[in-house]
Amino acid sequence: MRTVSPVLEVQAVAVKATPKHSAPLALPLDFELTHGQKALLSGPSGCGKTTFLNAIVGLHPLHEGNVVLLGECNISKTSVSTRQKLLRSDISYVGQELVAFPGLTVKEYLEFNLQVCKKKVSSGLYIGILESLGVEHTVNQMLTELSKGQLQRVMITGGLIRQPKLLLLDEPSSALDSDSRDSLFSVVDDAVHEGTGVLMVSHDPVVESFVDSVITMEKDDANHE
Repeated sequence: MRTVSPVLEVQAVAVKATPKHSAPLALPLDFELTHGQKALLSGPSGCGKTTFLNAIVGLHPLHEGNVVLLGECNISKTSVSTRQKLLRSDISYVGQELVAFPGLTVKEYLEFNLQVCKKKVSSGLYIGILESLGVEHTVNQMLTELSKGQLQRVMITGGLIRQPKLLLLDEPSSALDSDSRDSLFSVVDDAVHEGTGVLMVSHDPVVESFVDSVITMEKDDANHE
């Protein structure tokens, strides 16, 4: 029987805020994320959770350890072009910095996402996700016209329509009310049922009851005053 590789392997990984800092932000982490699993990355403010997500996809250097994506890509040992290919086709990362790209409507932004990942997906998919998230009426609006909560849901739709194997979400419910958050959980569960592995960072206590496991980052007190 063939073993299915994890979508994410984190092996004794630690990150620093910048290369000039002498000490890592937190103690090294070891964990795996499998297909169809939801995990929460938790920890105190300032321990580097967002920095850690950036490091996972090669947007921030590792201080130590290894990250293997989709069982094949060790980010410290593969080329930038290989990492970029995975980010286009198999990995979606929705950060907490919401960028309303000027000059684009919601529809144009979502169709651009489909062009980038080079997957043939019906526009009905993103319409369905927008409807589930309660923002289908924004489809022809400019991104710059949206509220923060609407923009967050559109960005998440952009990540989901790529049908990624690995989905990274940084504070995905920060601008959402409880009803919108529940809708978010529902569409993320739909992706999980299709085999997507999901790693979330959130300070929302409700998220802990939504995920399968919690990974806790701990500050290294020996290296922090």
